[in-house]
Amino acid sequence: MDGDWSILDVDAYVDCRDLYNLVKTRGIDTEVVPINAIYHKPLCNISKTQGRYLNADISLPVLLCTGTSTPNDRTYRMLDGRHRLLKAISHGHSSILAYVVSKQDVMKFVRT
Repeated sequence: MDGDWSILDVDAYVDCRDLYNLVKTRGIDTEVVPINAIYHKPLCNISKTQGRYLNADISLPVLLCTGTSTPNDRTYRMLDGRHRLLKAISHGHSSILAYVVSKQDVMKFVRT
């Protein structure tokens, strides 16, 4: 996919379930975020005729991170919710409901 999506200089990933648990444990409230402030992987490879898109519930918050550098100086980096994001865009929305976590929180859950 386009862009640099690396977390570290080694193969690593973040299991978003850990971050959703953090959100729940801390009682982090949702925010309404402008879609144009979100840096995300390309959406063009998502089929609008298949299950994940069709079943995407845009009333459920996406997961975003702040404190990272992004192209075009976007405020947020998407961690989870591309199908919901595409569906929101397709339905004409200019903002989306999101949980926002810090880069420091994300780094606690990096796995190699």
